[in-house]
Amino acid sequence: MERLASHGFIVVAPDHIGDTLFDRLDGIQSPLNDELVDVREADIRFLIDGILAGDVLPDGATANAAQLGMLGHSIGSVTAGRVAQNDSRIAAVVGLAAPMENILYGEVSMEAIDVPLGLLVATEDNSITEAGNLFIRENFSKANTPAYKMEIVDAGHWSVTNIAGLDEFFAPGCGDGLRQTNGEPFTYVSVDTANGHTATFVTAFFAGHLLNEPSALELLRSDPSPSAAPIEVRE
Repeated sequence: MERLASHGFIVVAPDHIGDTLFDRLDGIQSPLNDELVDVREADIRFLIDGILAGDVLPDGATANAAQLGMLGHSIGSVTAGRVAQNDSRIAAVVGLAAPMENILYGEVSMEAIDVPLGLLVATEDNSITEAGNLFIRENFSKANTPAYKMEIVDAGHWSVTNIAGLDEFFAPGCGDGLRQTNGEPFTYVSVDTANGHTATFVTAFFAGHLLNEPSALELLRSDPSPSAAPIEVRE
């Protein structure tokens, strides 16, 4: 959020009732299912109405309806895909550490998302596991173009968030672990490093596709960290 705001974006981050950090810590979180995605989609579309009407922004801030992007992590990635396919106001979308289209829930079709797309894979994601990562890669291969995929090496599910390690549920992505592919021990990349790669990827993607900055897209095409966070581009 801070990196995006530093580049001139208005960034709005809603809490979804039943699906916040504090709901999890209190043990009252909602189950991950289609009904939760329905609620989250409704939350976002209601929020977009308020943003464009100016009802939820600080005095003096005005959103440009033609430059509206959406970003989500985990089930937020599914939510982002659902909103992008159903709401024509979304002009670009990014999903982190979860496939938008999947066999479990969400009712998202990659074919129905016709705006620029970014996807992020945490290569050692022990929440969605290697099977989930395979779905993200399949999403990327099926996506309409332009599409971009970053894979952060040795990152876990929560490595790309700022809540990693707050309790056992959010621990995946911290310290030592076992590889998803072969069970060998390894150490996760630091959260600061993973967040840095994520912020660079997301900001360049939105700057390129919402602010029409060619240099931002050139940065993505240049694959600036090929050993730590390789980027693949389909245009």
